[in-house]
Amino acid sequence: MLQLFNTMSRRREKITALSDNTIRMYTCGPTVYDYAHIGNFRSFLFSDLLVRYLQFKGFKTRHVMGITDIDDKIIKRGLDKGVDPLKLALEFEGIFKEELEELNVHSVDVFPRSTELINEIIAQVKRMLGKKAAYQTKNGVYFEVAAFPQYGKLSHQNLEELSKHRIEPDEHKKDQKDFALWKITPKDEINWDSPWGKGRPGWHIEDTAMSEKHLGEQYDLHAGGIDLVFPHHECEIAQMESLTGKPLVKYWVHPEHLMVDGRKMAKSEGNFFTLNDVLKKGYSPQAFRYLCLSSHYRSQLNFTFEGLKTAENTVSGFLGFYQNVKEYKPSKEKNAGKEKKQADKEKQGGDGITELCGNALKKFEEVLDDDLNTPQALAVVFDFVKEVNKAMQEKTLGKSGQKRVIAAIERIDEVLGLLHYAKTKSAQLSEEKIKELIEQREAAKKEKDYEKADEIREKLREKGVLLEDTKDGVKFKIA
Repeated sequence: MLQLFNTMSRRREKITALSDNTIRMYTCGPTVYDYAHIGNFRSFLFSDLLVRYLQFKGFKTRHVMGITDIDDKIIKRGLDKGVDPLKLALEFEGIFKEELEELNVHSVDVFPRSTELINEIIAQVKRMLGKKAAYQTKNGVYFEVAAFPQYGKLSHQNLEELSKHRIEPDEHKKDQKDFALWKITPKDEINWDSPWGKGRPGWHIEDTAMSEKHLGEQYDLHAGGIDLVFPHHECEIAQMESLTGKPLVKYWVHPEHLMVDGRKMAKSEGNFFTLNDVLKKGYSPQAFRYLCLSSHYRSQLNFTFEGLKTAENTVSGFLGFYQNVKEYKPSKEKNAGKEKKQADKEKQGGDGITELCGNALKKFEEVLDDDLNTPQALAVVFDFVKEVNKAMQEKTLGKSGQKRVIAAIERIDEVLGLLHYAKTKSAQLSEEKIKELIEQREAAKKEKDYEKADEIREKLREKGVLLEDTKDGVKFKIA
């Protein structure tokens, strides 16, 4: 069974669904006032990996990622640019979703926005006031931390420790640890009507309104970067559990930071890169996806362009391997005896390709079951690649074995999500068209029209197809 490290219990726990074999999961999405940086995307790629693997294990999933489209940063950026903050947020939300598409993230079922659920937010605040978990001041409505004695249980801090954190001061609060549920705002600022005056929601209640709307009062799994444990997730727990009296979430899972030169990547530090920064340097989205997979999610990952280059080469090799297996054509004469022997082994489920594929898939699942150990999973994959390459080189891979290998690679990639890039690029040119252009290039070379031959090679390269001249003829792979 899959086991994940639960931040709440601080131990690995077996993952089971609360009901109907469906894992209902919430991920805190971006605050859309600017481009997301690649440190943010490490967290979102982890959520995608987790959903993919839950589906691999046979679970149904419902994945909700909340979009914070109103807060201080969005309002300030809108004012600085002289544009409507809500339009600014919508623009950056669109860019964020396009970048998820580039990274092959398709695991999210719903992207609710904070501003779509103002009525639900107001209803939650009313309920907290009714439960005496909140109180009103001239500046708005605050959650009373003292009314929830378990506050701090996720971050494993006591109230004395929590009082040392930076807290927005307000002389009207009962305690400086209390946090805003509804903020009264100036008349000329974006606001909504409420029983307490025109204003807007606090950050923490936006997410509990979105999760309750789409997942209910209690659900299976909550994900988000490690920096959200306190105060954000701690406050989510306090809000909902003060209303329901039951655990909000069964499992809390948090990926670690992406670092640059040993420091957390953050806009406030000015040491961040966007996905566009990476792409403009010639790297593929899949290289960054692979880089994140190469490190365990609970380990800090130090980002360097040298490491990204290594990831790019590794991904290119994996995609090339997949292409080579698909194009592989066993010899029908010289190696007929080897192939028949191998085919007999495959039929018997012996020590041939059937066993190789089965063992690879089994080991792949075993290491991922252990808290999503992706570095070990990748090691299993490349041991498998090595053995299949050996079988192709020795011409011991039969047709049935070839089909099994392709099926095993594609099954593995349901989790890794790397082959999408090859399929997307190759879709621009059919295999028949690629081979036709290769033949035209060969004809041009025979006629010593090297300029035309180079033009054809460049045309293929622009479509993501790389040619390799070998002693056995021209081979191609998807870059």
